[in-house]
Amino acid sequence: MLNLKTGDFYELFPDYRPEVTEDVNTAFRYLNFDGDEPIMALIRGRIANSVDENKERSKAWKEKICWQIIQKRHGVQNNENQHAISVSMKFHLKAHGGQELDAENYLKPILDAVAAGLFATDDMHPTEITRFDFDDSNFDNVYFEKLTPAERREGECVIITISQKTT
Repeated sequence: MLNLKTGDFYELFPDYRPEVTEDVNTAFRYLNFDGDEPIMALIRGRIANSVDENKERSKAWKEKICWQIIQKRHGVQNNENQHAISVSMKFHLKAHGGQELDAENYLKPILDAVAAGLFATDDMHPTEITRFDFDDSNFDNVYFEKLTPAERREGECVIITISQKTT
């Protein structure tokens, strides 16, 4: 069974403390299959999107996500398993020009990087990946939320949670 759970930002990532406001909601939600210990990754930095004209920034963002997933996985994952991916984004709005943030443009590079992080071979380094086109057809459940905006640029980040149901 797939459940929607709640985690505490600072409890799961105690080293992350850029905010000084006491009134910040630290809860985030994620999907989790019964009996699975999910992979959880916190990726700091400016969140890139799929329409960013700076392709180098976009590639570096994907590499950063991919590397975090590779470090937390236990070997190459089976892409035939059903996966539930949760993405919680904490934007620093001024870093994005104060404009409206179109969710799917930010999700695409993240999901591409998650697939690479899960399914790339052990001998492949993220900087060697030229195309982030790994099979993500079993990402059957994707959950997305925007967290309370970051007050400072250093506070921008993404929390990615990956749960899988073995076949």
